[in-house]
Amino acid sequence: MGKMKAKRTSLYIRLAKLLMAGIVIAAAFFLLIQWASDRAIVYFLRETNYIQNASDRAASDLQEYITKNNLSSQDTTELTQWVRQQKVISIRVYKNEILVYDSNYPDEAVWDADAQGGYYSWESYYTLTFSDGKADIFLR
Repeated sequence: MGKMKAKRTSLYIRLAKLLMAGIVIAAAFFLLIQWASDRAIVYFLRETNYIQNASDRAASDLQEYITKNNLSSQDTTELTQWVRQQKVISIRVYKNEILVYDSNYPDEAVWDADAQGGYYSWESYYTLTFSDGKADIFLR
């Protein structure tokens, strides 16, 4: 009887060891796949200029929307509608380096606030033509 109990105990120990080994192997495999996929995504985004190309397309689409609907830089309702329909996170419109629209705060009257624009070298901006003149657009 004692021999049978020892055999059963050793089976439980073997099973526990195999289970632990499986967990360690699965965790190592997960970390390897996580690292490799992260590297692949970063490579794709940097080497193919995917983000820049997407921003260029969005700016072109926005210019087409502005022209088609004869929008001015103060037509905030229409600009907000466009942002919500697109895969663009947000836009800011600067006219003469003054913030006139920010899609993060679409209901704010920023035109009256006389907010000076912050041009950053790491942001892509585009000069688009509205019915009331040219304005700089920052896409995010």
